[in-house]
Amino acid sequence: MTILSGPSEHPIFSRCPALRERLPHVPLGDFPTPVERLDALGRQLGVRELWAKRDDRTSSAYGGNKVRKLEFLLGDALRAGAREVVTMGAAGSNHALATTIHAARLGMPTTLFLTPQPASDRVRGNLLLDLIHGANVLPAVDSDDARAQAQAHVEMRRAEDGVMSYLIPLGGTNPTSVAGMTDAGLELVMQAFQGECLLPDVVYVAMGSMGTAAGIALGLGISRVPTEVRAVRVTPESLSSAEALFELVEDTRDLMCALDSACDCTVDISVNATVIDDFFAPGYGAFDPRVADAVALAREHRLVLDDTYTGKAFAALIADAAAGALAGARVLFWDTFNSYDLTPRIQQADFHRLPEEFHRYFVE
Repeated sequence: MTILSGPSEHPIFSRCPALRERLPHVPLGDFPTPVERLDALGRQLGVRELWAKRDDRTSSAYGGNKVRKLEFLLGDALRAGAREVVTMGAAGSNHALATTIHAARLGMPTTLFLTPQPASDRVRGNLLLDLIHGANVLPAVDSDDARAQAQAHVEMRRAEDGVMSYLIPLGGTNPTSVAGMTDAGLELVMQAFQGECLLPDVVYVAMGSMGTAAGIALGLGISRVPTEVRAVRVTPESLSSAEALFELVEDTRDLMCALDSACDCTVDISVNATVIDDFFAPGYGAFDPRVADAVALAREHRLVLDDTYTGKAFAALIADAAAGALAGARVLFWDTFNSYDLTPRIQQADFHRLPEEFHRYFVE
């Protein structure tokens, strides 16, 4: 097992000191992530001030928002004595890949149960990267099947091999990991107070398994700032909704307060969080010309987005700007995608080493 060096303090530990010992954590990322002002892009969109929170740079090993969650999830796995990590997602899941890469840094192998999604270069690349980083990649029919198979695998490993496997839920979202994203909201406020940026009126962020949006909203709410979080839903309502988002925030708040009474237990984020449903269609990972245009525009301004998560969040921002809803606002786009180019790693990878169910992504 490798314990990595990193920053010794996160804002959440300053706000709730007892969490430092009671909430398992292992340093994986480089924090705080930068906040950049995008003046040219803001002028092009008609936004008074446009900023980007660069969580795409959380780690050069593999960046994105998942690193914040994994610091707490893998910390919990280490404390539990786990020798393997098990999780699930779609075939091109960024969460599955991030878990594989960062668990490997800690000496833990990963088993992944992956469900079908539309083929793309990103899906093919992530599958090959899963393979390269040693994941045991297995097929599942849908999310329910993936959960059932993952749970059965954990029980089988314990019963037959005596191996403690740590099960991470879909998207890496539970109250433990959302605490890591709460830290992100506190981090943004800290950066504003330190003069690194100006406090935004509104934040746009993709919402898949809800953990990122929930944590940011909770962190901003704990800080008692008036910033609104606009969470752009990119998964079916069975996996994410406004009601489930608020419930997740409450569960995370309750966990934090149970571990440290110094945490703010009265915050109500229903007043500062809105779910945008207009950009899920035509489905998870499916082509949407609005999203393609958003990704292309962002690339012109050196932002690397994907077409499943961040592209949809940015498309929602563009649509609101075009409608004149952001003309006087200070807007922040939370970039949750990994922007580090990992394609050189896959040049020698052979997709035939994947189970046959995944070969269609490479031959169609």
